[in-house]
Amino acid sequence: MSAQGQAVSDLPVAPGWRRPGRRPGAHHTADRILDTALAMFAESGLDSVTVRGIAARADVDAALVHHFYRSKEGLFTAAVDGAAVPPGLAELLHEPLAGAGGSLVALFLAHWELPEVRPRLLAVLRSVPSSPVAAGLMRDCLDQHLTAALAGAGADRAAERAALIGTQLIGLAIVRYVLRSEPLASLPVERAAAAAGPVTEMYLAGPVARLRRPG
Repeated sequence: MSAQGQAVSDLPVAPGWRRPGRRPGAHHTADRILDTALAMFAESGLDSVTVRGIAARADVDAALVHHFYRSKEGLFTAAVDGAAVPPGLAELLHEPLAGAGGSLVALFLAHWELPEVRPRLLAVLRSVPSSPVAAGLMRDCLDQHLTAALAGAGADRAAERAALIGTQLIGLAIVRYVLRSEPLASLPVERAAAAAGPVTEMYLAGPVARLRRPG
């Protein structure tokens, strides 16, 4: 029986809510929906993609998208999981922080170059301008991961440093992967990291003024 012919009640929901005794093809259906959605999010961003469009390209009933992932936003969150933050961030940012700017950029770039990560990153970057969900994911990258890693390394004004480093990393990602502006788009990771490293180093270990919120 095709995915379109399967009854929604017979299929499991997304990971974390799966019922025992699920049909063998159900997991494949969920994966096909996820892979299809990721490709579409990477092409067009979250707001330009519809559940019906995802279902049509994946050749499933639209009700299955909601059944597995609850909502388009839930599907997006599942599809882009792990896009922004590279493994080993906390280990890299240990004392002394001085001299780690280029290595920090290289760590992020090497992660984003992975073929399984690049579409997730593109999906987030193309969605951030118009999607609070995508913006929240990127903000969490800075607040929960980069700030925490800097604070754990003993950096003063960790939140300010993380925000400023974020301008470098996110800007670099947009120019390299979304705009594909040369020569940055085709530079090897090592050379791109060396080029962006000095400014990142300044934000990482140099003097940083306290940034106060208005009011």
